[in-house]
Amino acid sequence: MSKIDKLRESVPFLRNFSDKDMAMFLTFIKPVSKPAGYLLYSKGDTPDNFHVIISGEIEIYLDISSSTETRKKVITTLKSGDLVGDMGFALRGEKTFGNRTAHARTTTDVILFEISMQTIQQRKDLNTIIYQNLSRVLAMKLVETNKLVTKVK
Repeated sequence: MSKIDKLRESVPFLRNFSDKDMAMFLTFIKPVSKPAGYLLYSKGDTPDNFHVIISGEIEIYLDISSSTETRKKVITTLKSGDLVGDMGFALRGEKTFGNRTAHARTTTDVILFEISMQTIQQRKDLNTIIYQNLSRVLAMKLVETNKLVTKVK
């Protein structure tokens, strides 16, 4: 199995990319490294990109304030193969959910692919596959969330 096939298999967002799509994708999306402790997003940021985690972990959290203190509430930890920032990106421009709704900080050194709105606008040949796969991954997250909610009831 080639490195590209392994990448495609390990990252759900990339699974439906054809060989041609993968070749185009990898010509304009390059890996980016971030150290442990790097703040990738802050709550309230404009969501002009999202990332594919190739390796490492990223913690999604909120700062919860009370009258006496502020504490960090971890929502989830994302790992290799996951998307981060995808929900904010998909909702960008919406009045109710227009900005990032949580913080994202690396807990280990990470390698990411960054997909920006600017890049998508420049590479219209990949718009359809990027948005189809983004929608598919978001739908998979919704199914998993529904399973969790059903267990709680």
